[in-house]
Amino acid sequence: MTGEGKNDAIFFTVLIKSILGNVNIATLPKDRQSSNLASFLNCLGQNCSFQKAYYKYFVYGDNGRPGYLKLEYPRILSLIITRFRENTLYLFTEDSDNYDNGVLQRNWKENTISTLNNRRFFGRSPNYNSSSIGMLKIEMKNNNFIKINHCLIPNSLEFQVASVHMEENRLDIENYEHMDRHDFLREVSTKLEIEEKELIRLSFDLLQNENWVRVISRLIENFI
Repeated sequence: MTGEGKNDAIFFTVLIKSILGNVNIATLPKDRQSSNLASFLNCLGQNCSFQKAYYKYFVYGDNGRPGYLKLEYPRILSLIITRFRENTLYLFTEDSDNYDNGVLQRNWKENTISTLNNRRFFGRSPNYNSSSIGMLKIEMKNNNFIKINHCLIPNSLEFQVASVHMEENRLDIENYEHMDRHDFLREVSTKLEIEEKELIRLSFDLLQNENWVRVISRLIENFI
């Protein structure tokens, strides 16, 4: 499972454990001061080199800068396809940033298909099928498959977290709709005197019934 930023990694690790219990999850980056795609790819690769994988669940939060879809995602996807030996669910999460959902999903699908047809990654393009605009199922040589789902977070994770805590604690923050998402989260964190990463962890209980969270949870539940 991948997200645009380190905050996504914190939130989705909590989400997965709420469904699966206290399982081993490789969450990278390990701290909010670093973000290294190479470390994540190395972790994925090493895990596949064992006779039996130590980690079955991975969560990666990118650095939040442009390039997540077009640069990082193809490298992650190609490694999963070439190295993983079991049926795999890959949830690619993305902030909507108030863009049209249909446009974002088409961009994701076009980029995915472009990656599958890229000779730099694959000598022969993997076979795939799709039952919806937000899903692709890739067939593996060993008769296993990789199912990829594109999951959109309304506005952004930071906005969702800050908003739900603001409402829950009846905070008065002027013009929050127009604030930078990180500034909004920082303002809520300061007012509540709770560290941002802890605020994100606590937000799961408040957000778990939101439609976008329920969609992601059902995808995981239906796969296991």
